[in-house]
Amino acid sequence: MPQKQSNAMWANSRLALQSIPRIKFVSGFTLLEILVALTIFALMSLITYRGVSMVIDTRSAVVSETQYWRELTLAFERIENDLSQLAPRPWRDANGALQAPLRSVSSVQVPQGLEFIRFDANRAPLHGVYECRAQSLQLKLYPRPDLAAEDTPVVHVLLNNLSQCELAFLDQNNQWLPTWAVANMRPRAIRVRVAQRSGSYERVFLIP
Repeated sequence: MPQKQSNAMWANSRLALQSIPRIKFVSGFTLLEILVALTIFALMSLITYRGVSMVIDTRSAVVSETQYWRELTLAFERIENDLSQLAPRPWRDANGALQAPLRSVSSVQVPQGLEFIRFDANRAPLHGVYECRAQSLQLKLYPRPDLAAEDTPVVHVLLNNLSQCELAFLDQNNQWLPTWAVANMRPRAIRVRVAQRSGSYERVFLIP
């Protein structure tokens, strides 16, 4: 009888031991492995950041260059449109003095400029002035051909951030002149030269 009790107790003990959940030991990362992983992650993040930054910088440069070429094209088209519709009409300044329908102008603020009278779509005369300023090319439009002291022009900035803005006038001897003051004669052509940090560009406009 004692032997049977002993066997029963042993069997119960084995069952009790088997019912206890076993603890599984999982091997973790060592400190060196973690440091290596963090270093690789940091390098990959840096490479990704530099790649994205280069893409953004390239895109910004392309957008800026495209915008400049668009502005340059529009400016030259505007000048060509104005010079192709010149009106042979003298005009009077604010003092009542008669002026030529096309002439060069200059002042302290405007080293070089071109003042002109042109026809609009309804064949009405318009008064305009192209101004080569320190860093820009501007167009001033007045409400009427003859000027009064109270007239205020509408100013259009055609080009900005210029390092050079220069006008030249081709005379009958095929000589380029920096000014034009011949009242009864137009130049054969007008050259507009502008420069920015990306380069220098010029356009020659034939005068009809």
